[in-house]
Amino acid sequence: MNNDLEIKNLLLKIYEGQVRIEKRLDGVEKRLDSVEGRIDGLEGKFDNMQKEIIDIKERLERLENIVTVMQHEHGEKLDALFDAFKMQDEKLFLFEERLEKDERKIEKNENQIYNLSLEIKSS
Repeated sequence: MNNDLEIKNLLLKIYEGQVRIEKRLDGVEKRLDSVEGRIDGLEGKFDNMQKEIIDIKERLERLENIVTVMQHEHGEKLDALFDAFKMQDEKLFLFEERLEKDERKIEKNENQIYNLSLEIKSS
């Protein structure tokens, strides 16, 4: 009988151990389910981020195209402005030379008039 009682006690301890293990396994399964849910959520967020990155790349490409067009158009306009500036500078230089020449003539004429005035007064 003593042997039967020991067997019963052993079986009871095994059963209690099994119950504890099953409870722990249930806890582990719940934690795994929670981790799987979090992973699913992260996968969804990752998919959204990939879509946003694709959208950003497309928008960046459109902006690059716009900037390229603007650079080309403004480059042409700047070239035209620099050409016009150069032409105006050349004209200004010619006008300055002509003005200096005219000023020398005026000064020469003033001297001649002054000398003639002196001659008339002295006569």
